[in-house]
Amino acid sequence: MHFSIFFQKLSLIHNKKIFLILSIIIAGSSIQFYSQTDSLSKQNNEWEVFPIINYDSDAGFGYGGKAFLYNFLSSKESFDLTIYNSTKGERWYRLAFSVPDIQRRQGTKYSIAFDLILDYDKWINYKFYLSYNDNTTGEVTDRIENYIREPIELTALFSSGFTNYFVGELGARFKSISCYNFDSGGTLKALTPGIIKNVSFIFNLRWDTRINFINPQNGFVIEIDNELGYDIINPPLQNFYKIGILAQHYLQLIEPNLILANRIILQTISNVSYQLLLPLGGNNTVRGLPQDRYLSTSTALINSEFRFPVWKRLGGIAGIDIGNSKSTPDWIINPVVGLRFYMDNFVVRFDVGFGSKTTGIYFNFGHIF
Repeated sequence: MHFSIFFQKLSLIHNKKIFLILSIIIAGSSIQFYSQTDSLSKQNNEWEVFPIINYDSDAGFGYGGKAFLYNFLSSKESFDLTIYNSTKGERWYRLAFSVPDIQRRQGTKYSIAFDLILDYDKWINYKFYLSYNDNTTGEVTDRIENYIREPIELTALFSSGFTNYFVGELGARFKSISCYNFDSGGTLKALTPGIIKNVSFIFNLRWDTRINFINPQNGFVIEIDNELGYDIINPPLQNFYKIGILAQHYLQLIEPNLILANRIILQTISNVSYQLLLPLGGNNTVRGLPQDRYLSTSTALINSEFRFPVWKRLGGIAGIDIGNSKSTPDWIINPVVGLRFYMDNFVVRFDVGFGSKTTGIYFNFGHIF
């Protein structure tokens, strides 16, 4: 059933909007690309910049830029900066600092590494979905409430590569989520608290045989993530424990640039308010669903992609996203197609996901996994 929907909806790619988006991505990828490597210097400094002009079905038309700097402090460190604004009200600013750089330490044994990530992702028109049975038609109908969601996260992680493949991580995270401007008479207006703040402690273990972190072509990953959070406003109201089990596998087919990539994630979190529930939907989980369409205390996610070269640095993908949770009516299976532009230090990603009711168009950075 989903494959018939897939082939029917592929015709949507011929409409003017998606062709315009493809033109923007390809033009931006081939023309608006700047990088420099100081190969004559012992420091081997590198930098890359990518201007953003795009369309995303959740964020609307957007603009901004991404920059990557490597080894400018002569410590094999990296700075990764993203600045993005959109017409539907997303304001996304992200800074990641790693020493040594994640890509350079991947697949090596190292004593200690440090990662610091600051992420601010405000949505002026965020949506909360409620499903109910229509007494007239007997069908399940969605009611959507709009509000402003303003999260900020600061994460600090120390890690050690005990062997080339076995990595342990220990760290802490501060998270603040402010929700306001609720619809009058809506469900969210009566829910409290509207603002949550917590500090959590993180402990992760990972077996990772990938050699390339940015664009893996072989290897597998098995990871166990643990996060224990404490409410710092109204303890113990929003105290929580979250555990996730992740498995990823990358297989070369026929030639090195034909890759079959698969991911499975199982997650659960203790009882928390809607701000901290686990989401399904959007550009990092089930493409073709609206952003964070389903919220639940437990989720199951499967992603499978066939990645192939197109021309020079440009590549493509075709895949399937599968998701389920306590909130979903059943297993959701959405076909996906997309383009990838491979920079030296990050990947530019454009995807179209085909849901049973909606089609999602996404622009972001990095493979989804």
